[in-house]
Amino acid sequence: MRDNDVSFETLRLRLRVLQPDDEEFLAALDSDPVVMQYIHSGPLSQKEAVQWAQIQIEMAPHRWHLRKWIVELRDCRTRIGWMELAKFRGVFDPAENNLSDDVSLGFELARSYWNQGFAVEAAQPVLTYAFHTLDLSRVVAFVHPDNTRSARVLEKLGFQQHATGRHRDEGGNDCRLYALLADGRQP
Repeated sequence: MRDNDVSFETLRLRLRVLQPDDEEFLAALDSDPVVMQYIHSGPLSQKEAVQWAQIQIEMAPHRWHLRKWIVELRDCRTRIGWMELAKFRGVFDPAENNLSDDVSLGFELARSYWNQGFAVEAAQPVLTYAFHTLDLSRVVAFVHPDNTRSARVLEKLGFQQHATGRHRDEGGNDCRLYALLADGRQP
């Protein structure tokens, strides 16, 4: 199996690599004001969302180990969201005085699939892949301070909030930084 073909199945879900027909679904998520309320700078216009979806799909085969997966219901293949491992852009700990070399976990689910345990279920095989296949020692995630749903997902997965310093997401918004270590220690 080529690394680009990595997919996962759980009891209820299937995670698969991006395909050209995912463009409309990705654009719908990124233009939904409720889904995007706490993500970066908010929802994209429909035109921007389609352009961003096209770029993601074009780049998907070139991302190798770090990628975005579409999350589908296993029994009917209905798309419900996405999970992603991506290069973290920022400083994890200001005391380290350099840019982080971490990988971040990101996710979005369509509103109708919130509060059903799907985000936690989808993240588990992705984290196993990160720690056991990619041999990462730490995975990070950042969350807008008011995004309690995403914070709960991360806490259920074992992430701990990193208390040091002030953190901003890619949109320049204040955020809380979380970390999960492969060996289970506190970050």
